[in-house]
Amino acid sequence: MPKLYWITNLRVLVTIIVVMIHTSGGILFHYNNIPHSSWWIGNIISSFGRFSVPVFVMISGALLLGKEIELFPFLQKRFIRVWIPFTIWIIIYVLYHNIFEHNPHSFSKAFINYLTMGGDLYGHLWFIYMILGLYLLTPFINHFLSKATNQEVNFFLLLCFISCSIFPLIN
Repeated sequence: MPKLYWITNLRVLVTIIVVMIHTSGGILFHYNNIPHSSWWIGNIISSFGRFSVPVFVMISGALLLGKEIELFPFLQKRFIRVWIPFTIWIIIYVLYHNIFEHNPHSFSKAFINYLTMGGDLYGHLWFIYMILGLYLLTPFINHFLSKATNQEVNFFLLLCFISCSIFPLIN
């Protein structure tokens, strides 16, 4: 596959914007302790950059969908490569938290949070859970898209829009 420079450039741009989100995000918790103009600058930067995470997901879709994907080699290459280090870092995180923090967590609570996408222990790692879910679904979505008609794809997109936009809005 030829090098797609526009995707590489887009990755660089949204990576910089994600760093901006994370550096400006800390200021948002100090509303009463800093000048309001500084808070607004942090808020604008953080708000502006929120488009970057969906762009990363779209980049992944552009690079992964539309190809022949075999289920187990794909999962071994993508899912396992992320899941194993993620699990090791979760264990290290819980050990560190239990040894050095004043609010230790039981391993059963940590394990339940691990299985239920972080909870209050490591919900900040939501992006890894999302990537793992996308890696699990990609072979099936790719298979569906390769065989589906335009009408079926549009219906699928409508269902995705309703489940991701309308239902949360109603709730």
